[in-house]
Amino acid sequence: MDEFPEDPQTCDDYGFTRTFTGSDRSKLFGLYIGLLIYQKVSPRSLHEWRKEGRLVEMIKESYEKLPPGNRGGYYPWFLENQHVLDHSKIPPTDPAYDTMMRAWRYAGGSPTTPLKEMIKIRDTWPEKKQKCFYFCVLLLSDWHPSPEQDLWIKFGFCVSQSQSDEGSVTALYKRLIATCTFDEFHTAYSSSTLIALFHAKGLGTDLRNIRHLEDVLEHCSVSHTSVWSLKQYVMAEKIRLVPSIIVDYGFLNCKSEEEHKKLKKVYKAFFDLDHADPIGLHDAAMEGKLFEYVGGSVKLPKKCRRLMKNPYPLADI
Repeated sequence: MDEFPEDPQTCDDYGFTRTFTGSDRSKLFGLYIGLLIYQKVSPRSLHEWRKEGRLVEMIKESYEKLPPGNRGGYYPWFLENQHVLDHSKIPPTDPAYDTMMRAWRYAGGSPTTPLKEMIKIRDTWPEKKQKCFYFCVLLLSDWHPSPEQDLWIKFGFCVSQSQSDEGSVTALYKRLIATCTFDEFHTAYSSSTLIALFHAKGLGTDLRNIRHLEDVLEHCSVSHTSVWSLKQYVMAEKIRLVPSIIVDYGFLNCKSEEEHKKLKKVYKAFFDLDHADPIGLHDAAMEGKLFEYVGGSVKLPKKCRRLMKNPYPLADI
């Protein structure tokens, strides 16, 4: 148990959807680790407590049995934030306002601006500036974009293979915004010069150490290699196919919904591999060798050869 839950229902049932910062999410996670690992509460018991509507009560009972010095730091946090599990309790502060205000102040806004006024002003900004602002809203609350958001590709989180990798990308951006203004960040994103900004702030080596991040950021505000759209399509729940994926990765060949799902499942299996190389996959697509490349890592039925055909390599004109 070393990764945050990702299943939406689990997150909702156990309070993670009501944590508004990454720090709070980590503390809630730590609270459950204390129960399941150190206090030996079984997952079945935890499930029963929740079904019976006694989760808050039994968490308190379990921790109160321990001497005060052995309860750790997560239980005192929980006592002050019971609203994450008890919907009848009101958060001590307005989490939406707090989340927005962190980015608002970073962008140079007044700390006394009301939430409605913040939103009104933000909505007048150009689209790229709004994207940068929302990214900073996430970043300054210890979150990062999910595959359901276009920011996931725009800012390079699509290169991550694991939560640990996502943490590395998040940490790099945090170091960047600690050394630059919002205007510098927005200007660099809008002109696709984030790579130059990382180097200017002494973070070039760290940037290069994250595989393929420079590939994404090279033209981040205007375009990206089609393989990242493919990865987003197979990793997210509600992302539509874009034309480049349909042509480049064989979906044009699918004659039924079943074949479409089969091909999508093949690519999902590939991206789930620890050693998966998206740029290697893209290069194989451009050479017309998808079946051979993916088949080197994933067991493929012969039927996939037809599905994975594409018009590449293009004939020289």
